[in-house]
Amino acid sequence: MSNDFNAMDDDLQEPEVPVKKKKEGMSMPMMIGIGVGALILNIVIIIVLVKFVLPGGGSSHDEKKIKSHSKVSEEEAGGEAGDEEKEFFALEKERKFLELGRITTNPKGSSKFVVVAIGCVYRQGKDFEKENEKLESEYMRKLLAKTKSVIINEIGNTTVEEIQAKRSNLESIFRDRLKPVFKDKQLFLREIIINEFILQ
Repeated sequence: MSNDFNAMDDDLQEPEVPVKKKKEGMSMPMMIGIGVGALILNIVIIIVLVKFVLPGGGSSHDEKKIKSHSKVSEEEAGGEAGDEEKEFFALEKERKFLELGRITTNPKGSSKFVVVAIGCVYRQGKDFEKENEKLESEYMRKLLAKTKSVIINEIGNTTVEEIQAKRSNLESIFRDRLKPVFKDKQLFLREIIINEFILQ
């Protein structure tokens, strides 16, 4: 009978099937490879940001371009006023900033409107009186009014199509129109910054 049980046990045993090992995660070389790849990617991103995106991170070629552009701007002033202007642009700390705020007007022959926010970077002349420096002074209020008027007239005399075509040059166009206004007030306009531009 014991032979019968043994025979029965043999019949009940199933043939052994090779069992595949389950992976418990990534292998160590794979994890090291991913880590090194991520590190290299981060380094490349930082280099791109520093070189191309962040201000001041450009090459010496960019600096030469900026210097040549500023020389051209200073030469545009011309004559005695140009020499005086060069003298005042020697020191960065003497630069002032005047924010004109939002200016809204309609382009020529259009029901659309343009909203533009402009800032002016300028320097004061030698004979500029300190009390005129405050925004509340009549001197600065007149300057603001005249400056806004020039911008409104420039946009009002330009069609929508012309504005769109000149969009990349608007800062230099406004600067050229505003330089005489600032010069009359014993101020030297250095730069125009368009903070906001909406055409609807």
